[in-house]
Amino acid sequence: MSGSPSRKRPRHEAEGRISQTDIVGEPQRDEELWLSDGNIVLVAQRTVAFRVHKSLLAQRSEIFRDLFSLPSSGTEETLDGCPVVHLIDPPDDLRHLFSVLCCGRNYYYNKDKVQPVSVKVLAALIRMSHKYAIQDVLADALARLQRYYTANLAEWSAIASREQYRFADDVKADPEDAITVIELARLTDTPSLLPTAFLSCFALDGTTVPCSSSARDREHILARLAPEDLTRILRGRVKMTKMHTFRIFAIFAMRKSLPSAECRTSTNCGKAMFAGFGNAGHDFILSVYQDDQDDILLSSLSGYMANSDPGLCAKCRGDVETALENNRRIVWEQLPDLFDLQVDGWPATDPDHCEYSMATWSTVRATTNIPDCRRLISTCAMNVVALGDVGPADSTCIS
Repeated sequence: MSGSPSRKRPRHEAEGRISQTDIVGEPQRDEELWLSDGNIVLVAQRTVAFRVHKSLLAQRSEIFRDLFSLPSSGTEETLDGCPVVHLIDPPDDLRHLFSVLCCGRNYYYNKDKVQPVSVKVLAALIRMSHKYAIQDVLADALARLQRYYTANLAEWSAIASREQYRFADDVKADPEDAITVIELARLTDTPSLLPTAFLSCFALDGTTVPCSSSARDREHILARLAPEDLTRILRGRVKMTKMHTFRIFAIFAMRKSLPSAECRTSTNCGKAMFAGFGNAGHDFILSVYQDDQDDILLSSLSGYMANSDPGLCAKCRGDVETALENNRRIVWEQLPDLFDLQVDGWPATDPDHCEYSMATWSTVRATTNIPDCRRLISTCAMNVVALGDVGPADSTCIS
């Protein structure tokens, strides 16, 4: 996907001036955006009316300027002496847009302090600014969304730092946020949002909907996903589970430097590593299908260290953390491929960091001299293979 959104759009027949005879009832005046000195009234879906400044909107948006220049047909509708223009957009979406355009509201900062903005508000600003070709509002909203759904692994890993942009203390995440972001990425041709949005869909249950949702809500959420995107999520789960679990085992079965060459308690550290990485692979498989995991790419690292500590010496612990973090980076670099996405500029995988990419489970099993480790690898391999075939595209990494 490339290019910038067009500033032109077809005019909707449902938008513009209509005659008094077409009006059924009087719309409700918006409490926030009914400006006493406004000179035009915009009515959203015939229910909510906004009294704003015509010249301000016309200056910021070519679309509004064209809309206001439409000739009236017959008797012009007025409200409180102002001409009325009808829009088909949701009232809440227009309220957020007009708060920025007409009142100078800054959703993002308060006295230079970062303010959290929900995906719902960002989505409204993005949809409306994209539709009405208000490029600065669109750029600001997309930039804020990219602070959370980032293409940078270090920023993604800093969960608390990311959440300051999205969540207030009293605001919880909406399980549909990731699906909304997928829609916005496609609408605005911003593919860099897609990998982490699809990754975040793993926080939904096995059918990509919250377990607590009603049947009607589940149907609604599923309907929002295009069939090919639902396939991407389900296949991505299988691919990631296979690849990541394989790499965890490969690290310990094939790296001759673990336990560390400088380790003075290699027997104890070897046992601790075996106990830790067995649980790490098992925990990662489970984490992919749980809905309370903040970051499944972190789960294998935290799970391993929890299960191996305090058995490892400081040197071995440092080497293991480095190896697992390298593994995590490789998986991150391959996120677009896991979801069958084309994302220009996404960090590319360094071939020098893929020392296990052509290995097979049988090779991993054969290279370890620990009988219990060989049995564990065989069992895990069978469990991962049982997840199903995901096609030939990933066979070089997880065969």
